[in-house]
Amino acid sequence: MSADDDAAFEPPCNILYYIPHQRVDSGGPNVLLRIIRNLDRSRFQPLFLARSEGPLVDLLVDQKVEIIRSPVGSIGYRHPFRSISRLRHMRNLLRLNGIALVHTFDFGWNEDVVLAAGLCGIPVILHEHWGGEAHFQNLNRFAADKVLFCSQAQRDSFGHLDRVRKKSDILYNSVDLGRFACHRSSLRAELGFADTHLVIGTVAFVTREKGIDILLEAAALLAARWENLRVLVVGPFNAQQEDYCRAVKQRAVTSPLQGKVVFLGSRRDIPELLSCMDIFAFPSLWESFGLAPLEAMASRLPVVASRVGGIPELLVDVPESGCLVTPISAPAFAEAIEPFLSDSGLRRTTGDRARQSIIGRLDEPTISAQLERIYLETLAARSGG
Repeated sequence: MSADDDAAFEPPCNILYYIPHQRVDSGGPNVLLRIIRNLDRSRFQPLFLARSEGPLVDLLVDQKVEIIRSPVGSIGYRHPFRSISRLRHMRNLLRLNGIALVHTFDFGWNEDVVLAAGLCGIPVILHEHWGGEAHFQNLNRFAADKVLFCSQAQRDSFGHLDRVRKKSDILYNSVDLGRFACHRSSLRAELGFADTHLVIGTVAFVTREKGIDILLEAAALLAARWENLRVLVVGPFNAQQEDYCRAVKQRAVTSPLQGKVVFLGSRRDIPELLSCMDIFAFPSLWESFGLAPLEAMASRLPVVASRVGGIPELLVDVPESGCLVTPISAPAFAEAIEPFLSDSGLRRTTGDRARQSIIGRLDEPTISAQLERIYLETLAARSGG
C-alpha cells in the first residue's frame, strides 16, 4: 500500500477487537495479544469488546488497551424485537467509540456486533482459529469484508468455503523471536532434570486430540533403551475427558515411565520451559496451525510433529528443520525421535535451521506488516478508495 492509502481514514483508526473466550492458555487469545502488542499505535488504536472479566482482559489492560464492556450475543430469527434492540445497542456503541473496523477472532454465528457493524457500513474482519463453516443461515458471512484463516489447511477444511472464498485470505500466526530463549533454562534443576537427562517435551492440553497418550507410549518404547530419558508435559488436563486423563496419569507412573514424567499444568513461562527441553514432540491428531511447535522452533528445538493440518506449513524444510510423522502412532514417533536422542549435533543443527526458517516468514514484524496491509486494503475498499 502507498502512503496515499491512509487517506481512507483519519489515523489513528479505532479498531474494535472481540473474541468469545477469556482464557489465555489457548492459541486464539494469545494470537490476539500478539497482534495488539505489535500494532502501530500511530495508525491503529485498539479497543477490546469484553462481555466478561478474565485474564485476557487483565493482560489487555496492561497493554493499555481501552476495554468496552458490553454483552455480546447472537441475533435470533424467533425473537425479532429483542434482536432489533441488540442491533441498536451495538450500533450506538460502535458510533459512540468511533469504530472504523471490527476484527473478531471467530467466524461466529449471527453476532450482534458483526451485524451491527455491517449495517453501519463499518468493515468487518472475521479471523477463524478453531474451524467451522459458513452456514447458509449465518449472516456473518454477508457482513464480513474479509475472512482470515491461520493456515491453508484450515481454509481448505472450512465448511462451505465457496460462500466466502473470494473474501478469504491466509494470515499465519506469528512468534516473537526475541522472547524465546536459546539457552538451557535454570528451571531444569527445579523440575528435577539433571544435565545428563534427555528431555522430550510438549506444550498442549492433555486431551485425546493432542495425542498425549501417543507421546507417553512412544516414550515408554524409548525408555527401555534410554535410561536418562525424561518427559515434560506443559498444559492443563481437560475436565471433559476425565477417563482419558486418568488413563494418561496412570500410564505415567507405570514402568518403564515411573518417575520419568512431569506434568506441569497451565503455565505462562513457556519460553523458559521450552528451554528445559531437548526435543519437542507434538503427536496432535489435528491442528489448524500449530502455535506450540512454532514456539519450539523459535527456541531452537528439533520438532517431531504429526503430518496433519497446518503443521506441514510450519515445517517446510524437513528434514533439515524438523520431522513430520505419519502414521500418528507410538512406534512411528519413537522411531522419529530416537535419532535426536543419540546425536546432540543433529539436535543442534536441526534446531538452528528451524529457527532460521521462521525469519521473514512467521516472525512478528513480518506478520504484523501483512495484517496492517490487510487493514488498509479493507478500509480503502469499503470507502471506495
